[in-house]
Amino acid sequence: MNNRILRSAAAVLLAVCVCLSGAAYTAVPTAAKAKKLSASYVTLVQGGSKTVKLSAGSGKWKIKNTEIAALKSKKRRSVKVVPRKPGTTVLECKSGSRKLKCTIRVLNKKRGKLMENRLPAVIVGKTQTIGGDLDEGMKVVKLKYDTKRAKVTRSQRGTELTLKVKGKKAGKFDLEVYYNTGEYEPVTLHIVPGFRGGKSVANTKANYRKWRRAWVKNAVTQDMTTWEVIDAVGYLISSGKYASVGNNNGRTLWYTGKGTCVSGAKMMNDFMKDLGISSKVRFAGGDGDTTDAFGYYVSFGSGHKNTKIWLAGNKYILNPQPGFPWPIGIIRK
Repeated sequence: MNNRILRSAAAVLLAVCVCLSGAAYTAVPTAAKAKKLSASYVTLVQGGSKTVKLSAGSGKWKIKNTEIAALKSKKRRSVKVVPRKPGTTVLECKSGSRKLKCTIRVLNKKRGKLMENRLPAVIVGKTQTIGGDLDEGMKVVKLKYDTKRAKVTRSQRGTELTLKVKGKKAGKFDLEVYYNTGEYEPVTLHIVPGFRGGKSVANTKANYRKWRRAWVKNAVTQDMTTWEVIDAVGYLISSGKYASVGNNNGRTLWYTGKGTCVSGAKMMNDFMKDLGISSKVRFAGGDGDTTDAFGYYVSFGSGHKNTKIWLAGNKYILNPQPGFPWPIGIIRK
């Protein structure tokens, strides 16, 4: 029995001066800067791409395993890498006597579609509610799942079933729901890490980047579609608390768990670029009232900002914001 467990969404309602004074000096030639690539490690989701550049000179490019990734738009100083299938390979650039390398990791198999029935991600330490309407007389008799990864509680009023899933450990979470009719329904959720939490680290750009990289490593699995990955990031951001002032970047949202629409949009933008998805933060205050892709009526404030992405030739407006229900506000342009 399919599609009984539906996504639950809340209602809708951002000089140095050198004095010579006649002193003699000898000019010393400046050593040429060492050639390097713009990235040493790249992650890609299906539908994304990444341009890797050579800092100086020209180079010859190749991918070790062309089944995992391919090269497009090859130039002497740059090349675009596109994903093919999950796995890890190496991009090589031979420039003169030097051979420069960049690790390429392709994360998933499919891009997916915006309107597919996608279940929510669950943040470690937080509870996500899902549910749906059952046929008359149907009741849940058993739940089967990995208790080390999550805790699930159920309640039913008439035909309305509610399941509350509290995340314990990041990773894919398979839940089997058994009914008194002899039927069972498999449900797959993705449990993902939260923000910094209680970990004591310095609030730096480098640590923010490290956290994003670790988050992707722990949260993304090969069987997730690109849209499921985007959803997981959106649910993460919406799990934060809204703060009207004092926070206008993704790093502070990571560090404090609080942020504005601006910090949410910037964190989404950071993650999308990490994954090879073209993205930018945009001003949405002049958008006016509209209906999103899911049929929700949305109206943004005069100073609101959100995120635009380009995925496989299509444009989408994403509305990630702490304290605001995801995925409400996604608009296909």
